[in-house]
Amino acid sequence: MDETGKYLLPHMFPNTWMATGVELAMESSSIRHNMALNRPTAVHLFSDYLPFHRELRAWLIQRKLDKDFGPLTWLPDASVEQLRANLGSPNAGERAW
Repeated sequence: MDETGKYLLPHMFPNTWMATGVELAMESSSIRHNMALNRPTAVHLFSDYLPFHRELRAWLIQRKLDKDFGPLTWLPDASVEQLRANLGSPNAGERAW
């Protein structure tokens, strides 16, 4: 998260800023994937055609309701290397036609 996010989110969303930041990043990713693929029926990680987007959104909402932000505490200061290490190595995907 950059300095602007670290400043604005806690002021705008004092109780849920971390989960809200992840939610905004996820929605931004969804919009960017849709724009890049330029097809409303395209399937990508953040499309509603796969369960990941809905499940992550539901999980984030639950974190907000429960005020349980422990699983998110490492994210604000995470480097790209830490993100890659925590996410593991990617699968060798294939393009669907």
